[in-house]
Amino acid sequence: MNVKQKGSAGEREWAKFLRDNNLDTHAVRNYTSGSTYKKSDVHNSMGYIFEVKRVEKLNLWKAEDQAQRDADSSQAIPSVPHRRNNGDWWISVPAWHFADLYKKAREPKTINPDKELKWKLENMIKAIKAVLKIIS
Repeated sequence: MNVKQKGSAGEREWAKFLRDNNLDTHAVRNYTSGSTYKKSDVHNSMGYIFEVKRVEKLNLWKAEDQAQRDADSSQAIPSVPHRRNNGDWWISVPAWHFADLYKKAREPKTINPDKELKWKLENMIKAIKAVLKIIS
């Protein structure tokens, strides 16, 4: 497998990872990456530029610079998903984005019930109370 084929395979693998993990069910390799205004190696609806690398020796600084340039032109978050042969995927993102993700993950989870369901439950409780009042 030559370098271009390996890179293309890595891009397809990353798109599959996104789909398989329900992160973006429509993620696909961008066959025209670099030649259009959409510079990401993988089309996605997540707001990221993915500069995918599948190499044994990664020049992370160079890859991050490329992701940043591409992100600047499309107003997206730069990221570098990468892996070695037989290794797990890793992803490099800017520290400010990591901080945002961490803060959001730590926020208390609130339940926002459906208004119609809430109305139905409240009315059912009122009806049950009325029936109990009648039979007691």
